Amino acid sequence: MGRDPATVRRSWGGGCVCAPTQAHAERIAGERHRADEENFDFVGTPVHVVEQMRAFIDLGVDYFMVDCGGFPNLTTLELLVNEILPALND
Repeated sequence: MGRDPATVRRSWGGGCVCAPTQAHAERIAGERHRADEENFDFVGTPVHVVEQMRAFIDLGVDYFMVDCGGFPNLTTLELLVNEILPALND
């Protein structure tokens, strides 16, 4: 196609549930899964989610499109903004 493969951005899209404890994250994921028939690729504490995302970064992913669920539970979004993204930018 005439394009340098090194210029191709690798992206990832999927669901994420993050909470202060693993048990809380799993409970939220279970509730959302029953309601939405949705699977979540990243589930856990901020530290755990950072580890999961770094594995993708190590594979060359440099762009994430994350479904955080939204209302009424904003915990994942708040932790993504306040803890996960800053940790990934270190």
